[in-house]
Amino acid sequence: MPNLSEIKCPNCGAGIIIVDKKKTTCEYCNSHFYIENPEEGNFKTTFPLAYSRKEDVLKAFENFLIREDSTPIDILKNSKITRFELILYPFYSFSGKLKGTYKFSPGFLQTILKSKKQKGPKLLSVEKELNFQISVPLIHPEISEDVKVLINEFNPNHFKEKASPEQIPFPLKTIDFNSENGNNAFFTYGTQLLKAQFRSLAEKELSNRSYRNLDVFFSSDIQSTIQYYLPVWNLELTYNNQKFIYVANASKTPFFKGDKPRDDDFRNQLKTQDTPFYNYLLFLCAYSAFGVINTIYLNQPEDGTWMSIFMSAIFTPSWWIRNGLLWSVSFFLHQKGKLKKEDMLLNRRKMKRSIVE
Repeated sequence: MPNLSEIKCPNCGAGIIIVDKKKTTCEYCNSHFYIENPEEGNFKTTFPLAYSRKEDVLKAFENFLIREDSTPIDILKNSKITRFELILYPFYSFSGKLKGTYKFSPGFLQTILKSKKQKGPKLLSVEKELNFQISVPLIHPEISEDVKVLINEFNPNHFKEKASPEQIPFPLKTIDFNSENGNNAFFTYGTQLLKAQFRSLAEKELSNRSYRNLDVFFSSDIQSTIQYYLPVWNLELTYNNQKFIYVANASKTPFFKGDKPRDDDFRNQLKTQDTPFYNYLLFLCAYSAFGVINTIYLNQPEDGTWMSIFMSAIFTPSWWIRNGLLWSVSFFLHQKGKLKKEDMLLNRRKMKRSIVE
């Protein structure tokens, strides 16, 4: 049975002072935890919301739609939010020891033992112990790909902000770590981690040999488990009888991910602002290349010194002056198109807001 007073806060790493058998507060970062199995030291926590009011989230979502320049002008007026919910997705962090034993053929093992300066070349097994701290999301296959991307990018061990008790919903459905499913979830991930380390060693030491003849056995000692809950805003927007799904990490300032309605006509208008610049740039490159080729052609060497003619064609003052002027005109056209695009985008955002107001 672990000493509960020595359990560390998963958010900041500080020691935790147990208030009672069920709920715990970290005095350093003020994070709040729920002790699921006090005898085993297993506990779970959720992360505070960046915006605790739905009105603030809706305002951030409205700004997101306005900032997206390719969305239609009437996106706020003629769209409707048909689903708006906060979903909690679980992460599980495991601490403990994982032991792995690989069995090799004698020749294979002898090479590894020799490279590692170990004794006993006749042994047929190698044992390695790994102290680990891993975090793995356990999610269902029906979850959308956008949510999976958020979960894969999120690292709960880096989270150090404060939580408040009212933001932690209790009780929450959890996986029983004493059950077959709970142990399998850890065991599969942990064994894959250690197996990868063994294979990396084999590839490094025996890059030119096959290691298909090796076998592996694992045993584990889970010392503590922590269950994290990642809050995710899940919104559904209906526009022109089409549905668009958005998700955002609710523990940070919302950055929404998902497909958006597009105004293709406006996108084409933006592209036309770059057309004069790119056309002129193409002409400039062709003109410069033609000038060099023409100079070489008119001064064909008799002694085969092509490089000297090429260098003289490039480093003439007239060539630099002529091309400098052309590049200046090209840069001017680029800046002019850029400023016009910025004006178009600014006016479009104002129009989106004015339609609603």
